Amino acid sequence: MAIRFMKHFFDPESIAVIGASERQNSLGGTVLGNLLETGYPGNLYAVNPKGKETTLGVRRFEDVKSLPEVPELAIVCTSPVRIPSIVNELGKKGVKAVLIVMGGLSMKSVKNVLGLKLESGKTLKEETWKVAQSYDMRIMGPNCVGTVVPRHRLNASYAHCMVEQGSVAYAGQSAVMALATIDWAKGRDIGFSYLTSVGDSLDVDIADVVEYLAEDFSTRAILVHIEELDSGQRFVSALRAAARNKLVIVLKSRLAPQPDRATEQVNLMPVDSDAVYDAVLQRAGVLRVERSGELFNALETLSRMRRLYGERLAIVSNGIGPAWLASDQLRRNGGLLAELREQTADALRECLSPMATIDNPVDVSAIATPDDFLRTLEILRGAEEVDAVLLIHVPTLAAASRETADIIAPLAQQMVKPVLTCWMGLETARVGREALDAADVSTFDTPEQAVVAFMHMAHYRRNQALLDQTPQSIGGLAGNCVDSGAVWAVVGPARNERRTELDEAESLRVVEAAGIPLAPDVERPDIDGLRSLNLGMGIFRDPVFGPLLFFGGDGETADRQVGLPPMNANLAYLLIDSSDAGRALADYSSDPERDRETLAAMLLRLSDLVIEVPAIAGLVMTPMLVDPSGVAVHGASVTIGERRETAILPYPAELEETVTLPQSGREIVLRPIRAEDAPAHAAFGQRQSAESIRLRFFGPRSGFTQHELAQFTDIDYAREMAFIATADNADGVAETYGVVRTWTDPDNTSAEFAILVDGALRGDGLGSLLMQKMIDYTRRRGTLELRGTVLPDNRPMKKLANKMGFESHYSSDEQAVVVRLRLNEPTDEWQRERLETP
Repeated sequence: MAIRFMKHFFDPESIAVIGASERQNSLGGTVLGNLLETGYPGNLYAVNPKGKETTLGVRRFEDVKSLPEVPELAIVCTSPVRIPSIVNELGKKGVKAVLIVMGGLSMKSVKNVLGLKLESGKTLKEETWKVAQSYDMRIMGPNCVGTVVPRHRLNASYAHCMVEQGSVAYAGQSAVMALATIDWAKGRDIGFSYLTSVGDSLDVDIADVVEYLAEDFSTRAILVHIEELDSGQRFVSALRAAARNKLVIVLKSRLAPQPDRATEQVNLMPVDSDAVYDAVLQRAGVLRVERSGELFNALETLSRMRRLYGERLAIVSNGIGPAWLASDQLRRNGGLLAELREQTADALRECLSPMATIDNPVDVSAIATPDDFLRTLEILRGAEEVDAVLLIHVPTLAAASRETADIIAPLAQQMVKPVLTCWMGLETARVGREALDAADVSTFDTPEQAVVAFMHMAHYRRNQALLDQTPQSIGGLAGNCVDSGAVWAVVGPARNERRTELDEAESLRVVEAAGIPLAPDVERPDIDGLRSLNLGMGIFRDPVFGPLLFFGGDGETADRQVGLPPMNANLAYLLIDSSDAGRALADYSSDPERDRETLAAMLLRLSDLVIEVPAIAGLVMTPMLVDPSGVAVHGASVTIGERRETAILPYPAELEETVTLPQSGREIVLRPIRAEDAPAHAAFGQRQSAESIRLRFFGPRSGFTQHELAQFTDIDYAREMAFIATADNADGVAETYGVVRTWTDPDNTSAEFAILVDGALRGDGLGSLLMQKMIDYTRRRGTLELRGTVLPDNRPMKKLANKMGFESHYSSDEQAVVVRLRLNEPTDEWQRERLETP
């Protein structure tokens, strides 16, 4: 991940528009005109070899070298064939951020352009990137719309209108989609904090922009549009980081062209290719939508509605027809109708007409009055079995549209549970919808739209829950049981022979070495004559996201779910339970929970296998059956290929070490933290004194929330690290006795650290051991500086920092002591400037 010079794209102090012209419909003229119209406050320059002394009132310069200063941002709007040489001129001038709005760089360069020697046969895009790299320059585009930041009065784009200021950021790949988004937003009165499209992503890609937006204080929600990706690991890491603190919605069409999968050596593509994106976005904790119209509907629902704590929906309508439309849509989308308790049903019978249907959906009848709607909502407000309410209103003489809206809006505003409304119709329903909208109550035109909005909330809740989970263990089957040496003993010779497939005997040896038990008789059983559930499980590769796992039924049309390694028990169970095959276990197994646990353990072992032996390109266990006797693997096939990394970095087991405390001589394991450490980490925090907690967290706290525990333990090793000191207590249970963690900036220049050591071990040298391990790690990683913030009265920490060689100074802004340790020397000027920043 890299965000160096990204600020120049979104908050530049000076801009040069290359190719600015007063010619009608000129791209450069449009961009310059937009900058002027929004009142851009920085220095503006027009660059064009021809023209008057000024362009649109902005002083014109014949070429880049004539500019009176080095602009922070250059916007290139010239002919594609001139772009490599223009970028070369900008590089010589010292420009570090270049925005190329022009497309057409896919054409081949066949001759020298303006004195720049080009390699015949290369595309203009390749030539431009080659030049940019030589100057350590960041490039956005080509074929991008530009950047729009209302609060900075920046419209560095060729958009046809400006957007209002808001708290929503939009980042996409398509310039045309960005233009359409601007128009949609204007029609819905939605403001933006940022808007940009990265185009063909010569350098700056969608992951870089999401990374930048994740740290922006003015952005509350991020809308992302993607067509296809090159780097799955960077994209997933950026999304997961953003989704921890912001609402993130991703628009990804299921009909978009996919990368050519024929170039990838795979054993089997066992799922629809688009199911991979479902799995990736779910794991990242974001909501996926498939149609452009859903994007803003989902944004409006998720940003306006109360938090959803459960998924049981109650539907209320003054007509059974609309109610059934809603309930049918809910079932089709995997939603859950609340089952009303008898206590709730009795309360509804007492207040409603005998014509009402007391069930879910609740039909309050066509003669229901506004007060009937209100009383029904009040009862459902207190119903523990209901998590959200959908009110559907059809205009009648008994319940006028506006009057009904006015009477239920105050209660809907007060409720903790989300309330969605659907005022059906057009002529008289419009005033009701307007009243609800003005009261900040979500309202929709049709029951189906309302249910889709509710399901957006449900899916987002599920995906966010994945980020906050703390995984369980799977009994005696937990732990890494892969004998990687035995696997390599099979895979290595096959690779030396340049084979891409193992025979069945070799494949079964790999499965067995992965710790997955085979059936006593691996000969193929009589599947047709045996009442059994035929399963599919294995490994496959995606060109973007690398090694993945699948689980489901067997056969071409079987429902199969996708999982990203590394996996934990919770993720394995989710994969099983979300498939038709997993839900059918009870019909074939004599002990469904036993077999569910066995299947989860097998998925974990496949996850370990693909991480420890990244040459495994594909693995399918078939036949694989579940019958009353249990789970049995009868056969397997394995393909091998070049090493591929997983989209999410796995646990770095190589960083584990055992050390001896210098004072007590006690042995302690120092290792990276992992999600399964959450219970021990919570207990560790509870054992510390109030004073220790105050010094570590700069204030009092009573404990860690589930969300905090997940953030502390289920970390992204690509951007942060935490080493814990752990040992078994007298009962043989692992306990945590200390932790040091760092958060590294995306450019790997500086890492912020924090440390906490168990009070019982203080003075035994554990703090020094933990700090030294982190210092060694960050230095090897190439980080330039380690820094921390210490309360002035934290004498033990200041003493430790001094012992480890940190320099310190008091910061009046932070009212704390800042300690800094140089790890590596900077090699570029931007790194030096970054380190000089307080």
